[in-house]
Amino acid sequence: MLWCPFGHEPDDKPLTALFWRTAADVTDVLVAPPEPFDVEDEGYVPKPCLFAPEQITEYPNPMELGKEVPQQLADGSR
Repeated sequence: MLWCPFGHEPDDKPLTALFWRTAADVTDVLVAPPEPFDVEDEGYVPKPCLFAPEQITEYPNPMELGKEVPQQLADGSR
């Protein structure tokens, strides 16, 4: 992920984009990420970490369910 370590007005900021790659596609892995040459605020610099993506089941927004489903859920007898 690339980011800009400076504050920007809401309508004047760099575009952020993420791209998924498989581990096999990642070559020439850096031992440590490069240090930014200039930073406006240390809070803008991410701390090294790991994350593990997981599959989730995404349910529809309750407003998309229609009137009968919330009534059935509120009833609790089903």
